[in-house]
Amino acid sequence: MSEGVRVSRAGALDVLRAQRKDDLHVQRLREALFDAVRAVFGSRTALRIQSLTDSCASVAYALLSAIIPRSQTLGEEYCAVAPAPTVPLWRRAASLLAQPLIQTHQVASTSGAVSLDLVSRLLEVAAGIHAVLLYLGKTHSPSFVHAILRVDTVSIKAPGSAPAGKDRTLAILAGFAAVRVVALLPGLLRDLRSLLGRKTEEKAAPSSPSETSEPAAPASSIQAPICTLCLEPRKNAAAVPCGHVFCWDCLVHALTEKPECPLCRAPQSPESIIRIHNQL
Repeated sequence: MSEGVRVSRAGALDVLRAQRKDDLHVQRLREALFDAVRAVFGSRTALRIQSLTDSCASVAYALLSAIIPRSQTLGEEYCAVAPAPTVPLWRRAASLLAQPLIQTHQVASTSGAVSLDLVSRLLEVAAGIHAVLLYLGKTHSPSFVHAILRVDTVSIKAPGSAPAGKDRTLAILAGFAAVRVVALLPGLLRDLRSLLGRKTEEKAAPSSPSETSEPAAPASSIQAPICTLCLEPRKNAAAVPCGHVFCWDCLVHALTEKPECPLCRAPQSPESIIRIHNQL
């Protein structure tokens, strides 16, 4: 760090700008990796392992931009912020590598699996609470993972530059984030009750097959409908307003490439996708 540079705790606006800039670079890297896999192995394989390739792209970005050279990410450099000098490298690396894994889990949570949905909602609530604290200036970490690992962010400003002041908009954003957390709580409680009820039913179930009146249907007899895009059993069912249902990953990628329903060609957009919970 050069002499004469003023170092202070980073403001929420600088942290958010750096995070959005990094997200943009990661998204471009994900798209490039997806296109490379699709060109070599085909669209079906690319869609099947898209969650894996997305995580690999995020990890590669963190390694190449921040961990191996022990420097700032591109977003941090662009917004003149950096991890606090006192943060050990292992904590910095752990925070950067854990974030893409958490994001992938939130998107790829299996519909109908109560335990996975519960973990996903817990992660969303934790992210929402962290956003409220960040907007209010109570934390200076980019994510709740950074906050847990005590990876603070500082602002690096040239001499004579004005410090980042408080923005009235941040208070509004904090209110929106708080409303988002409150809106997630009913679903979180519902998943928790479902999980506890399932465990109670498993304990109350008879231990031997002779005690049951009818044999249970094998799990293999229940098969998800076929997705018309990947031609495999549907995973994480998602629909568009016209009523057609596909895999979540297949539909997102199809609408990203062409904003229309893959079946009826009705104009649609990725923002119109509806997640269908508890459906195959």
